[in-house]
Amino acid sequence: MKRALISGMLVLVLVVLVVAAACATPAPTPAPTATPVPGATLAPTTPSTPGKTYKWRAAMFGTEAESPYYAWFAKRLEEASGERIKVDVLWGGQHPLGVADYETAVRDRVFEMGYLSPAYMQTQDLITAAASLPLITPGASFAERNALYEKLRPVLYDPFTDKWNMISLFWAEYGEMALATKTGPITGFKDLKGLKLRVYNAVMGQMDTLMGAIPVTLPYEEVYPALQRGIIDGLHMTPPYMYISKLYEVDRYHVLGLGFFEAVSLGLNKDAFNELPPDLQQVVLDVGKEIEKEARDWMEQQDAVGAVKGVREYGVTLTAASRSFAAEAYQRMQPLYADFIAKTGDRGANNLKAIEQFHKDWLATH
Repeated sequence: MKRALISGMLVLVLVVLVVAAACATPAPTPAPTATPVPGATLAPTTPSTPGKTYKWRAAMFGTEAESPYYAWFAKRLEEASGERIKVDVLWGGQHPLGVADYETAVRDRVFEMGYLSPAYMQTQDLITAAASLPLITPGASFAERNALYEKLRPVLYDPFTDKWNMISLFWAEYGEMALATKTGPITGFKDLKGLKLRVYNAVMGQMDTLMGAIPVTLPYEEVYPALQRGIIDGLHMTPPYMYISKLYEVDRYHVLGLGFFEAVSLGLNKDAFNELPPDLQQVVLDVGKEIEKEARDWMEQQDAVGAVKGVREYGVTLTAASRSFAAEAYQRMQPLYADFIAKTGDRGANNLKAIEQFHKDWLATH
């Protein structure tokens, strides 16, 4: 009886074990790890600090329509970094910065990135205005001016950005500034006498004074209403920006060949850059080079498009200064050049000579 009872119990245990084994869920087989495929443009390398997101703010001049390449940079950087770098772009009117504030704001990391241009940099260090002085490279092409900025970058601009605790991510020629007025065609200095022209740095103020006009300092955002109300009679602006900003509605007489060229850049705070792991630092630099080419191409294309659209859609009168008019303007600028050299010393004088020689050589070989 006892033996039968024990046998029965053993059978019962065996049944329980078989049922339990049948009900158990088998352990999943590990899936093979997929080999990452590089993206079409920039693929981030293995991050050295996984999971960390860097959030930056960028203070820009004007509007996105006028300077879309800054928005392109922000978007491309987010994509190329796998969204480990996020950039909030603030345009003119969305931040409190004025002409003389961008460099300080980026240096002190009020913003990680900011608008950078010799037009504003010269407020902090006049030497950076060398290539922007009026009539230094008359009639230059976009290709010539971009080549000039490449030549000057290590001499004029990198020392400035280094001193101001930032790096510049790209440089692009802004185009030739037209002298635009609402009063009528500008054919000689008699047409400029007494006109109130908007300026945003001291060199522009000197230039307009030497041409017989009255310089008026105004933030860019106030230009359109100031033209409407007669506070100013005109300004210096490139054709595409006149078109995009709708300034053609109130300022329809334009003359080229009397002013200057300008470039734009994007400054990045060095501390923000140095906080990044090496893989993301390289992504930032690579995206900067991509956008540099795209911004240069866009500006050159828009320069022609803006001029044509201005004439067709707004009835703009767009002319080039006569040789005699431009030659007299150049002579009138001599006190400005002398003042620049007096304030910047041999460095300024040598840079002006190098720029003028570069221009002559370019015209002779292209």
